[in-house]
Parts: sequence; structure tokens; C-alpha cells
Amino acid sequence: MSEWQDFKIEELGKLQNSRRIPLSSTQRSIRPGEYPYYGASGIVDYIDDFIFEGDHVLISEDGENLRTRKTPIAFKASGKFWVNNHAHILKCNTDYLGKLVVYYFSQLDVNEFVTGAVQPKLNKASLCSIPISLPSCPNEQRAIAGVLSSLDDKIDLLHRQNKTLEALAQTLFRQWFVEEASVIRWPVKRIADVVENIQYGFTQSATNEMVGPKFLRITDIQGGVVNWDSVPYCVAKEDEISKY
Repeated sequence: MSEWQDFKIEELGKLQNSRRIPLSSTQRSIRPGEYPYYGASGIVDYIDDFIFEGDHVLISEDGENLRTRKTPIAFKASGKFWVNNHAHILKCNTDYLGKLVVYYFSQLDVNEFVTGAVQPKLNKASLCSIPISLPSCPNEQRAIAGVLSSLDDKIDLLHRQNKTLEALAQTLFRQWFVEEASVIRWPVKRIADVVENIQYGFTQSATNEMVGPKFLRITDIQGGVVNWDSVPYCVAKEDEISKY
């Protein structure tokens, strides 16, 4: 394997910030369309024109998300699209370098490069000073990007399978406990008829560990359906666990 070295962002591609054009919400409202309008954290709107085309990497320039990381601060934009002035836009030298930049920033703590106490900002100078550690050999860079992409594809497939199974479970629940229940005249009972104990003003802590009994909260019931995945267990004292 080749040695790893630190690259700067402008060695991996060309920043095209000068081509960005911000549009106000009023301007966008009178020109709706099919092209994504990107901001610091992703798609903000869709409008009737584009200023970029092809595969690019967008990196957040400002916003609290630079610190909280609730959404990715670096992500790919492809096809025809528009970008405002809240995201740096990078055209990488190769497609696999774009993938590596996105992965690298997903794990990078950028706090030391961010300025501004009230409005965090990653300006162009700070972005260009960030060292990006990669193998010096392009073939190894390409191989790493390929493995990471395969893992992403697998994760995406599993997410889609989970959504399909969740939809199937909801359909079966409604069929069995709503539609068929009315046909075969299932008896209707209150929660008090099927629950051993109802405690008001519950103050004990909850946990996801499988210890103690589960307790059902009002927030776990949505649209008449219980989301059992969100129902926590009761944190019991050691001398009380034997009761359950």
C-alpha cells in the first residue's frame, strides 16, 4: 500500500463559488420548476432553471448545522441544479474523489475551522486550509471509494426493505384488527381490561435495555397503532427485578 498524505481541497477539485446565485423565497415563489435549489443542508426548493450541471460536492458554508451535525455538511449534487451562497460548491477532478470528500467530511470535526459564535461559518479560506488525508496512489483512492459506495448501496437497500416491511406490517395490522375485527365482531375492550397495572405520574427512568417490564406511553400510540419499537423498558432496582 502507498503512503497516505494530506491534500488540500483545491488539489482535489475546483471550487466554483463565484458561480453561485442566491434567490430569495419571494423570487423562487414566482418561478417554480423541476430543478433542485440547494442550500447549506440540502435541497431548499425547486425552480425553473439551473446554473450547474453534472456531479458536484456541496459543503456547508454557514449555519448551526456545522456544529450540531443534524444533517450532513458535505453531500453530492448531480444533474442540473441551482446553488445559493450558503454552500461551497466543488467540482472534483474525478468522481471517486467526490465520494471520498463526502465520506471524509462526514467523520471530520470542523469546529476548529469554524468561526462565528452566533452564526457559525466555514469560510473559503478555512475550508481550503483543511488537510484531507488520503492514499497517495490514485488506484487505492479509487478502491476505497468503491468499497464505501458498495456499503452505502447495501445500507440504502436495507432501509428500503425496512420501509417495505413496515408498510406490510401496518397493512396486516389494519386488516386483522380493524377491517376483519368489525366483520367477525371481535369484542372491544379497554386498556384497563388487558393491562395488569396502570400507574399514574410515572417517574422512573426508561431504558432501551431489555430489563424489567415495558410501559406504554401516549406518545407511542399514533393513529390508533402502537409503535412497539419505541416503547421503552422500565428501569427497575435490582431488588425489584425479580417481581417482573
